[in-house]
Amino acid sequence: GYIGCAEAIRDMDICGNLAKISAPTLVLVGEGDPACTVEAAKVLHNGISQSELVIIPQAAHLPNIEQRDRFNEILVNFLNQQK
Repeated sequence: GYIGCAEAIRDMDICGNLAKISAPTLVLVGEGDPACTVEAAKVLHNGISQSELVIIPQAAHLPNIEQRDRFNEILVNFLNQQK
């Protein structure tokens, strides 16, 4: 069920595989996210060579809802840079 899936994801260590990611990657995090923290986002960003890190102020775990206009602006700008 959901709890088992959440526990598996929580305990999964993907850091060893980050260097294998070669695609441009947007690492987007809400500054107040208690589940996927800014520190965790920085680990992803530092491990992925083609990544961009954006921290959204006044957002937690759902920046696409909490700061939807800013989230959409960041996402569209990133996608436009990939053309």
